Amino acid sequence: MSDDAFKTHFVSLPVCLAKGTVALTRYVLSWLERQFDCRITPMVFSPSELSWYSSLWAGTVPKESEHLLELCYKVPTGIRGLRQITLSVNASDARELWECMHPSDSDIFNEEESVFFMHSLESHFYHHFKISLGSMSLSRIANSLVFIGGEGRLKILHAGYVRHVLQQITQAAAEREILARL
Repeated sequence: MSDDAFKTHFVSLPVCLAKGTVALTRYVLSWLERQFDCRITPMVFSPSELSWYSSLWAGTVPKESEHLLELCYKVPTGIRGLRQITLSVNASDARELWECMHPSDSDIFNEEESVFFMHSLESHFYHHFKISLGSMSLSRIANSLVFIGGEGRLKILHAGYVRHVLQQITQAAAEREILARL
């Protein structure tokens, strides 16, 4: 089916947020699929997407925020007795690092800045603990705006940023949908 035919015969709603018990959520989503002949799949977040969001929102966090930027890494299964490592950074320190690498006159945040931001945090951790976080898998992030788990859990924590967070998540879902059709 061509892309034009696809657009005329189908409607794409890229994000469906649900809050409730697991059983109730599954029931409601199953009902939606049956009633509207649709498909609802979990939106999982890759480590690179989590990295992007954590660095993007490090500079967006309100200056008065006392929350920490938390990055949770999964430890490889071969290491016994430890499942995860959480790196917690004061929000003001993360924002200061972000401002050092992002020009204040630019509204555009690029991948190079994101990679440099994460590399700087991981290098600092390595300097103190001799543990390479870059060789582990980023599994969840949290700051004063949002909590995102790689398995698809999303909690928007700051009412003033609901629109911004949803815009970013919706854009990512729409891009995935386009890539899946290629």
